[in-house]
This record gives sequence, C-alpha cells and structure tokens, in this order.
Amino acid sequence: MTPGATRLAAALKALHWSNVALAAELRRDEKQVRRWLSGSYDPPMAVLDWLERLAECHRANPAP
Repeated sequence: MTPGATRLAAALKALHWSNVALAAELRRDEKQVRRWLSGSYDPPMAVLDWLERLAECHRANPAP
C-alpha cells in the first residue's frame, strides 16, 4: 500500500465511510476510489487533506 492509500484508508475508517460513500460525496466513479485505496493511483492531495481534516473533527467531536 502506498502512503496515500494508507492515509486514505485511515481517514475513511475514522469517519466510518465506505469507498462507495466517498465516491458519492466526491461525485467520482467508485472504481477511481478503489484504485486509490489499492495504491494503483495516488489520491489527490486535496482529497487526502480534506478527509483528514474531517476525520480530525470527527475524533474531536464524538457522538454523544
């Protein structure tokens, strides 16, 4: 797994999101997200940064 794929997987896990949910949120083909997660292609830095900020917010503000 590439560093980008590892970061992407960790953010999705923290958010409890599936790759299908991420694809829908980004309006991208789910195959593209699978390629990012497999390491075939690096996810865009803008996507990684955005997801990691969301994951941090989620960790800082857990559900009651």
